Amino acid sequence: MTTSEKLQKIRRREGLTQEQFAEKIGVSRQALSKWESGDALPDAVNLMSISRIFNVSIDRLLNDSLDLDEPAPDSGWKKNRENSKKFILRIVGAFMMINPAFVILITAVYASLTKATWVEDVASGMSGNSFFGTVADGASVRIYTGLKALLYEYNLWWFFWLLIAIAVAGAVVCALPEIKKLWGKRKILRGRN
Repeated sequence: MTTSEKLQKIRRREGLTQEQFAEKIGVSRQALSKWESGDALPDAVNLMSISRIFNVSIDRLLNDSLDLDEPAPDSGWKKNRENSKKFILRIVGAFMMINPAFVILITAVYASLTKATWVEDVASGMSGNSFFGTVADGASVRIYTGLKALLYEYNLWWFFWLLIAIAVAGAVVCALPEIKKLWGKRKILRGRN
């Protein structure tokens, strides 16, 4: 179907005369008559007006192999948009996993370089990085070194667990597209039973 035939079809479908159609677009009836007879084609501005007013893509108007009433071929736009969302989710999730791991690694390296030590006397409840009191017979003593000693010394356990929670949340964000897909399949399977 040619562009001229498509213009006629749009005009008839809308129930408009040539004058009414031309007036809606903002051209003369003679110009519209030339377009419908195939003697001329609308310029870009007029094509955009027709497309906007009558909700028809310019592609459909100009491409003779596409009919006005057939469903639009998938341009891939929606698929690209979905893939972009998945990509962004994976980047954000990876960022959320890598940064806490990096902070924990740097802290562990710092703790090993400073030779952090934390001693805890379980019986008396005394502890500290400089606690070297006498230990009674049968008392148990815990000695922590490295990262664990640093976490005890500065009371940073809350921060450590926060970093772990952020890393786990990052893993969930990375897997979110797959989780949604599996959840959708689960709903479909539940509907069949």
